[in-house]
Amino acid sequence: MYLRGLILFWVYDGSAGQKRTMVLYEKTLKMVMVGIKLAGNPFLRPLHKLAAELLEVI
Repeated sequence: MYLRGLILFWVYDGSAGQKRTMVLYEKTLKMVMVGIKLAGNPFLRPLHKLAAELLEVI
């Protein structure tokens, strides 16, 4: 979903050389990496269950 959102932003980015997309990518990539590292934490299992239920609905 992250990649699709980034591509959608890139498609509509009217800045010269899609510079806003690059800034968005650089800023959000760190957040995604931290999220992936935290996803393995056993204390977040209830959140995993809620996310799985949401994905089933989608």
